[in-house]
Amino acid sequence: MRGESVFRESPRLDTLLVAARYAPPDRRLTHVRAYERRGAVWTDALLLDRAALLHQLVVGKRVATALPRSLPGDFRVLHRVRREQGEGRGWIVAGEGRGGQDDLGLPLF
Repeated sequence: MRGESVFRESPRLDTLLVAARYAPPDRRLTHVRAYERRGAVWTDALLLDRAALLHQLVVGKRVATALPRSLPGDFRVLHRVRREQGEGRGWIVAGEGRGGQDDLGLPLF
């Protein structure tokens, strides 16, 4: 759209997460709705399971949480996503995130 520009932070990221789904008993992350960078553009919305997201984090992809804006391909980036280890198990968090469980701080789907 004329006169609008895409947020400058997003070209430095590989994957943006916009919504999450957790399993009820222990709020373990099961799926995320994501967009992946392909050159100069973002893919259509993808559904990634926990294993696919963990693989991206392990291989060093730059993953962040974000909220889509009105301009297609533009996002408000919130926090970087990281994995943490402790007490014999790992979890996925964004920003400050509560330790001991998955917490991306995203809307549920």
